Amino acid sequence: MKRGAIRYDPQNDFYELLGVPSDADLEQVQQAFRRKAKEVHPDRNPDRVAWATEQFRRLNEAYEVLSDAARRREYDRQRRQVNAAAYDFAAWARQTRVEPARTPDPREGEAIWAWYRSVKPRYTRYNDPYAAAVRNLIFSPYRYVLLILVVVFFTNVVFISLAQQNGLMQRALRQEQTAVALALAPTQTYAAMLQMRCPDPNARISLPRPDSRIEPAAFSIRGTAEHPEFERYELYAFARAEATRQPSILLANVRRPVRDGLLVERADLSRLGATHYTLRLIVFLKDGSALPPCEVDVRR
Repeated sequence: MKRGAIRYDPQNDFYELLGVPSDADLEQVQQAFRRKAKEVHPDRNPDRVAWATEQFRRLNEAYEVLSDAARRREYDRQRRQVNAAAYDFAAWARQTRVEPARTPDPREGEAIWAWYRSVKPRYTRYNDPYAAAVRNLIFSPYRYVLLILVVVFFTNVVFISLAQQNGLMQRALRQEQTAVALALAPTQTYAAMLQMRCPDPNARISLPRPDSRIEPAAFSIRGTAEHPEFERYELYAFARAEATRQPSILLANVRRPVRDGLLVERADLSRLGATHYTLRLIVFLKDGSALPPCEVDVRR
């Protein structure tokens, strides 16, 4: 389905394909997509690769529409026109139903206030427990402890603010120095940059190189993903401006180690719709832990 062309097919209902109700929020759609994608991924179905590839394509198509608010509204409109019963009007009614306001009974309020007045202590400026607690805290020897705690609190706030600001400045300086070094001497600085973004040699992307140009619709990724306790490796792609957010594209989930070989063949990033991307390789171990990820920035 081309971008912008929405057409509802009753035989290929996206909600039924992902297994979510029509009023599911974005988080439910994302969770269902990840769960289904792992089940039908071609690497997990070696005995029926063609079927798994087609199912994976249909899941991606459904996720593209249901994760985009504008495209999902158009899809729901067509869905209601084709089959009104397929739309969950009961869920919509539950979300939009407004309960009628209850008229309070004056007698209930009078009874409560009468009881409260009967049990309320008669406080004065001399026996008010709250005022007495404040006076005791201010004029007791503990006032020095309170003063020290206040000073320590504000000192920590100032220290954390300065540390965060200094960290951001150092990160920006490192990025600027890396860019200048690559521009002046790309051959000498490539190994240093690879070591910085890929600290573990057992999880490393060798091709494409950092900041190189790729064809988003079809390109291969080579590198190393191995370890004595190797369990699997996963390779993701993000739009670089959203490298810490979801959604992302799962390019590979493979349970065999690779040493300086092909990690992904004919990867497709065109669905991200960006010009700069980040590739992230994660190697998982048998005990559930993972090696430090390897990240490489590329561009269209």
